[in-house]
Amino acid sequence: MTQITLRLEYMRLRKVKFNSIFLLLFSGILLQVSCSDKSELLESVFELNQETSTEDWKYYLASIGIPNSDLKQTVLLIVPSMNCMSCIQELEYWNRLVVENDENKISLIVIEKYEARFNNFINNNELLITAYRDSTSYLLKKNYIPTIPVKVYFGVEGDLKRVHPIGNDPGLNAFLADFKS
Repeated sequence: MTQITLRLEYMRLRKVKFNSIFLLLFSGILLQVSCSDKSELLESVFELNQETSTEDWKYYLASIGIPNSDLKQTVLLIVPSMNCMSCIQELEYWNRLVVENDENKISLIVIEKYEARFNNFINNNELLITAYRDSTSYLLKKNYIPTIPVKVYFGVEGDLKRVHPIGNDPGLNAFLADFKS
């Protein structure tokens, strides 16, 4: 091999190594962001969402098939049709809660354009929570919520009380304390 060929081969190997390291690093960062604690983001946006009235929420819920919701002590679990493992684990917790006590006002809203994917998500995860499909991402477009997946809790008067991420959520116990009181 000539020196030029060796140099080109060396440069190609460096580029492959750099691309591999970059891809690995980027994948790690993406995984960390998708399943990380978003509570700081949610807390700053939560105040903004106070402007969304109970009537706005009722209109939205009626538009996706939840009629006459008074929102009193209601939990909305809002997720995309594909989630990280910690999100699925929390949905399994809520699923058990619904099975143990059918008086809980817990609804699952899946942000998914296609009905087949929505049905697959529900069936593959064996979810018994009453589920509704938002095919337009209305909640996100109108800034009702800052991101997905989140859980939204409405208090005794039907007013918005808490918004927390689903998944790696250190605030889950506080959220549940509000819900169970």
